[in-house]
Amino acid sequence: ANCRRRGMVEMFIRGLCTALVTETMDVLLQRLRSSPVEERALVAVLLLYFDRTLSLDEPDRRNSSVYREEAVRILTESLRRCLIDENVVPNTRKALLMLGGHFSFSGDLLAEDRMLEQAGFADDTPSSTPVTSDATVQETEAAETEAWQEHVTAVLLGSGRRPFLAALSGCLASPDAGLVAACLTTAGWLSRSLASTRLRDTHTDMQLAAFSALVPRLKRCLAGGAAHLQPRHRVLAAVTLHNFSKIPDCRVLLMLLADGLRGHLADLAELTRTAGQLYAELHE
Repeated sequence: ANCRRRGMVEMFIRGLCTALVTETMDVLLQRLRSSPVEERALVAVLLLYFDRTLSLDEPDRRNSSVYREEAVRILTESLRRCLIDENVVPNTRKALLMLGGHFSFSGDLLAEDRMLEQAGFADDTPSSTPVTSDATVQETEAAETEAWQEHVTAVLLGSGRRPFLAALSGCLASPDAGLVAACLTTAGWLSRSLASTRLRDTHTDMQLAAFSALVPRLKRCLAGGAAHLQPRHRVLAAVTLHNFSKIPDCRVLLMLLADGLRGHLADLAELTRTAGQLYAELHE
């Protein structure tokens, strides 16, 4: 199945009048505050999608921050609850993968698969979501996804929102392999967005906050060892570390940690070219 175009969703929302969209967002906000805790992360992501689409048409909307801040607060709270309530884990994991922005027409969440594919990692699991052969469509979709991820990165990490980073980092130590993979995938596109041209030179505080919050856990995931961690977890950790290496200030800090990373990266080099690239960079 071809990937679902985010543009289709945005086109639908834009087809609604502004008043109706705002009314829908108000309903979602109320739903966010009143729904069972295990459902809130999904509603929060839906609210962010509506807010993003509407903000493209009305960038100066005054009440936009209300929706965003509440959505980020709920996502942060859901991540924290994952460590004490296993009932919250499935939908929080799904919400994180939805934030990644890759879907199939059948509803599959593809953010993790796409990240592993881009890292050159292939396990023995057959893919149920073949990639479209339309290069133009792929290029357009990649640009849309990149713009969405950069927007969400600024929303999640902007204005000193370090609680989200702390909660995301905390869940990297979860015994639930699926949740850890979703958190690593999220860390992957967050770090890639922070390294993008648009954000790299203007969000130094955000970059360093993400680095300091995530790297200690990423090192543990890269090392593996825990029974529930699989090669894909180690590869996803390598992807994020490689993204951080593209940010000048983070690269300096990463070089200080090089001795503790090289051995693990060398082990992974056979599984993913990303690990090999980072290994080579840490030897420069």
